[in-house]
Amino acid sequence: MHEMTGTIVAKDVGGKSIDYLIEINGTICYLSSSDQPYEEFNVGDNVTLNGTFNDKDANVLASDFGEEYEGRHREIVLNHIVVDQHTYGQMRLTSDVDNQYYKQLQ
Repeated sequence: MHEMTGTIVAKDVGGKSIDYLIEINGTICYLSSSDQPYEEFNVGDNVTLNGTFNDKDANVLASDFGEEYEGRHREIVLNHIVVDQHTYGQMRLTSDVDNQYYKQLQ
């Protein structure tokens, strides 16, 4: 696991779960709702993530994010934190350095 920063370029809201596409170092990456962060983020937000890349790429459908993003994208896997018996992926606004739901890497 390592920290990385990026910008949210798209999100797909399905009920209470949200999938994100995040541009990291010029590459569009996919974050599944299975790594749901504690907070909801918006397109254009600059975020810091504590995670890594999955060995397999994710297949993104045009019906989820639009034709512009259809295809295979690197999948991000986040480190998890447990809050009130619920598990959340570690992602925060880059500017929110004191976020209580994000563990700083030592």
